[in-house]
Amino acid sequence: MSEATDVLQAIDHLRRDLSGYHGQLKAHNDLQRHCDNQRERIVQLEGLYAEAKAENAKLRELVRVFYHCTTSGECDECPINGGSTVHLMPDTICGTIHDRMRELGVEVE
Repeated sequence: MSEATDVLQAIDHLRRDLSGYHGQLKAHNDLQRHCDNQRERIVQLEGLYAEAKAENAKLRELVRVFYHCTTSGECDECPINGGSTVHLMPDTICGTIHDRMRELGVEVE
């Protein structure tokens, strides 16, 4: 073989190697993009979780207040009205509870 043939074969061999490296680099970049997308999704989900946790805490407080209202029938020592002395008629709740329900998206007449 001639020296020129050897050089052409070496060049061809390098091209094949580079082609393989290009495929590996593309796969690596695709994986990196996928990981970045997953990180963004995790941040979004953490935000949604924090919102849900905060809303859950508000709902638990509202249920605790409803329990107080339905078992005592009066606002003495009310957990949200500061213990104001107000007596409610049957089937009524205070405006503060209505406000809390609206905050949570519960329709109130």
